[in-house]
Amino acid sequence: MGNNRFDHGKEAIKLAKKNNCEVRNGHGDHFIIYSPDRKSSVVVVNRKMGKGLGCKAYKWFKLMGLLTFVFIIGEQILSFV
Repeated sequence: MGNNRFDHGKEAIKLAKKNNCEVRNGHGDHFIIYSPDRKSSVVVVNRKMGKGLGCKAYKWFKLMGLLTFVFIIGEQILSFV
């Protein structure tokens, strides 16, 4: 993950599952992530994401209060709110 964005959709999907968000399959390699209260959602791809989509997903997690600090150690994502 970059400073303020996700580089790969796997990072966002793992963080969503860890925070009890619903992750549903979209079309092709797209996934829809719903907030725990299902009032909002964001679409990510399960591959390397461009800057725009990576920033959008990162901002969505931050807005939902699910992300303040994220540390990636190997394949494990640790988040601290």
